[in-house]
Amino acid sequence: MLKPRPDNLQGFVLLAAPELEDANFRHALILILRHDEQGALGIILNRPMETTVEVIWNFLGGAGPCPSSAPLYQGGPCESTALALHDHADMGDQVCPGIYFTGDATWHGQLLEQSPLTRIFIGYAGWGPGQLESELAIGSWYVAKLDNEQLLATPPDLWEVLMEAIHPTHSAPNVDQRFIPPDPSLN
Repeated sequence: MLKPRPDNLQGFVLLAAPELEDANFRHALILILRHDEQGALGIILNRPMETTVEVIWNFLGGAGPCPSSAPLYQGGPCESTALALHDHADMGDQVCPGIYFTGDATWHGQLLEQSPLTRIFIGYAGWGPGQLESELAIGSWYVAKLDNEQLLATPPDLWEVLMEAIHPTHSAPNVDQRFIPPDPSLN
């Protein structure tokens, strides 16, 4: 699961360190879609919205009733058109073996009709040249490799499960993590 940090993080997942206080990334799991000398692009896997894909079905090119009642996901703080994460090689760019993404909305409706594993994200996380490397150097992120099932069907508590495996001292033994709000200032 936890991996040494490679030079290119495409296909790897960033786990926000417990100390990361930025509300946009607190307890985030970010799949890196692209990483090169120009920077990095990723999507937050564990931020389902209360809105479902049905709300944007017509925008996604769907005809007839929407085949999915899955949630939309908040992919990050940077605005973008909808991005799809899926398992169809012929409809996008490869992130890692068996996982693809596309920002081409003309394919989103077809992807939702063909695969219940397709996830739609609004927004993304982006880093300029050297920015992600700087954040890694100061310990803001842990790097992990997840299997395809975890990438396409991220369980709601995956950050906690992974963090406990990576950093067991993160959890206080007498505190049930389910009752700690995502934003402790709301407590």
